[in-house]
Amino acid sequence: MQGLDGGGPRSPPVPLKPSISRPLEEKEFSSEVREVASACMASVAFMLGGGKRDETSAAVARLRPMVLEASAEFQAKALGTPRCPVASQGGAAGSRIARGKHFFDTVKPLYFERLEAEKVELARVALPALGLAGTAEMLRLLPTKWAKYYADPESLLLPRTRRARGRQRRKKPAFLVEGKEYAGLVELLFKRGMISFVRPGAVRSETGLFAVPKDSEQRLINDCRPTNEKQVDPPPLELPGPDLLSQLQADGPVVCWKYDVASCFHRIRLPEVWWPFFALPAVSADVVAKTDFGGSRTRRSVKKGMWHPVFTVLPMGWKFAPHICQEIHMEVVRRAVGGVRFQDLICTQLDRRVDRPRFLIYLDDGAGLAPVSKLAEALELFGAILTALADSGLSTKLAKNLPPAVQVMKCLGMRWDGADASFAPPVEGLLDLMRVTEQLVRAGWACPKALQSIVGRWVWYLLPSRLALSVLSSTYRFAEVFGTKAEPVALWSSVAKELRTLVGLAPLLRCSWRRPFLDFLTASDASETGGGVSVSRSRADILRVFSAELWSYWRRFPSEGQFDITADADAWMGQRGENPLVWRHVVSRKFKFKQGIAVLEARAAVDAVRRVLDLKERHRRFSMVLFVDNTVVVGGLTKGRSKSHDVLVQLRFLAVYALVYEIRLLVVYIPSASNPADEPSRAV
Repeated sequence: MQGLDGGGPRSPPVPLKPSISRPLEEKEFSSEVREVASACMASVAFMLGGGKRDETSAAVARLRPMVLEASAEFQAKALGTPRCPVASQGGAAGSRIARGKHFFDTVKPLYFERLEAEKVELARVALPALGLAGTAEMLRLLPTKWAKYYADPESLLLPRTRRARGRQRRKKPAFLVEGKEYAGLVELLFKRGMISFVRPGAVRSETGLFAVPKDSEQRLINDCRPTNEKQVDPPPLELPGPDLLSQLQADGPVVCWKYDVASCFHRIRLPEVWWPFFALPAVSADVVAKTDFGGSRTRRSVKKGMWHPVFTVLPMGWKFAPHICQEIHMEVVRRAVGGVRFQDLICTQLDRRVDRPRFLIYLDDGAGLAPVSKLAEALELFGAILTALADSGLSTKLAKNLPPAVQVMKCLGMRWDGADASFAPPVEGLLDLMRVTEQLVRAGWACPKALQSIVGRWVWYLLPSRLALSVLSSTYRFAEVFGTKAEPVALWSSVAKELRTLVGLAPLLRCSWRRPFLDFLTASDASETGGGVSVSRSRADILRVFSAELWSYWRRFPSEGQFDITADADAWMGQRGENPLVWRHVVSRKFKFKQGIAVLEARAAVDAVRRVLDLKERHRRFSMVLFVDNTVVVGGLTKGRSKSHDVLVQLRFLAVYALVYEIRLLVVYIPSASNPADEPSRAV
């Protein structure tokens, strides 16, 4: 068979260490591991069958050894023991993972209940400590651009005609506070410095109040829909989610750290002109008189009439609050003295290399990682950020701060492992989600809101491997059809199949930061008659640096700038004294069936990944660059989903390879005229 270099014997494979020195035979694994692997293989077969068949194929058999290995690692993490695939755990412990009737029947069946906000309980509500609320002035800490933007509330209001239409559709805001507790809550909020009082004539919007669970406590949320409906849409907010973190590239173990700003939203004080937009239901003068409002004039000034409590701090539930919180956090770190460089921020505009201390900001949370050799610099960066936050009135929770170290920590709902340089869903959270999902499927019906919550948790865990989102198709349609219903609805069989597929794929949901780029580039293309794949080799070190810099073209389409291989790549190589790229055609095949061009382009992309994997040695955990000239396919591969079912089928093929082989796929759009795979796609 022709090698990747286009002819002659195969070139040496990329020097990646195989995951195991010798593939273990299936009988060497415990029965529990084999049972977990069987469920996983059923999901893999569903994906490879395009959602239409479950039979085992040659491709499934080829993948089974690696699935067994992943299942053994997953079971070991779930049981909290070293990986031992031969010895069965046995008993109840082993049943926790594999045996369905023990594994899935131990969770309280909440899958059919409506997910509603809770009534505020004064004894459980979590508030800032005395003297901590409103310690950070909003306009003083915002960047100049955004300080001007938020200075005048009137500038953010919609035109009156649009507000009138919104008012006709408006529902009364949720207010879940018992009458007896409301007076006590108002007094407590005033003592903590979170509210003031205004007369009814000064109120611009009356908001609601409710609570959501926060461990054993409650988080206080304002129902700001009356205010939100009057205002323009907030500025776009880009946060570093799991999909971005999965793209980081490390060469070995890393030190990681995190911190959490205590009660961040309620630490930010609003300008006084904003207070009337966040009023609570009115209280009597007797309630106000119990506070120190007005000082010595309290009894005279509030003797009669009604008063509205108004929030003086950033309310959770206002649609602008996340943007304000993120911008303030970023600006405080930007102003920090010593140790902080914004070239080290983890964001889509900068590189993904962990060759220096890198840090991220996610609303009230902060985290980072660095090579072990850069521990001293990481400690300096960590200290500089905490000092800057404290000086700005945004001190952190000491109990939740973790200074830089090679450690395992949970941050942004994911498990960071510094020693293994890995990033994955926490096993305990994943197991709980698997149990609840399986119970829901067994019941055969669910409240749509509860299903949306479960699917939302799955989506967050799938983001490090975005192609796995291709599992969900009918589930999204089901949510669109029944999303507004309050009563339970029978699940479609296709929805149940997709949810069970997610449960089976759970052992494969892991991500390593040690996935080096291959020493060749790949391009795919398709015409109405056939598909082609081309590759280009060069010096391994040069191509890996070049590939890493291509992240700047991630999610960029023709309207936002595009990459031209014949110009940009050759210019980059020439600046470093290298020869221009030479492309060789390795796949040129005729399609048997006529399909839309987007589907054919997706099939060509599958051919490209299969061709890369078609090596005698089994190597895993690598990154590869794929150039594609079809925006539909680039969008689907980037998002992990597509509205076209035929394209979605091809994405599922790629998802299986990406999950099993732990491939990180960087897809870059290029113009058709410069696609080197155009020629082999038409030479059939």
